[in-house]
Amino acid sequence: MTPKSYKFGAASRMREVPPGEHAIIKLADKGDQVETDWGAKVAFDILLFSHPSYESIPEEGLATRWESKSVCATQLYQEIEMSHPKNDIEFLNLIKNGKWKLMRTQEGTYFIENV
Repeated sequence: MTPKSYKFGAASRMREVPPGEHAIIKLADKGDQVETDWGAKVAFDILLFSHPSYESIPEEGLATRWESKSVCATQLYQEIEMSHPKNDIEFLNLIKNGKWKLMRTQEGTYFIENV
């Protein structure tokens, strides 16, 4: 008989992008709203391909979760939610298959664009 397997610990969360830097990500889901110790946030499961705070990322990407209160994350989440009922195939294909550049300004504001 195979013994039961148990796993404990916190889920992987992407580190903040330092001001003036960027990360390359691929969205793995359409996101959701979560409640954290620091209040309400928008969260996306992602594959991380580059990030200045990580020494080594596998070529196939690192599975992690991006949680953010940023306007950028909220707008992306809302656009995805609105695109499903409208059946915006082009945008939904970008969400499903595209890579995104997540940028942070020197002031700390986030922006995201498809690459």
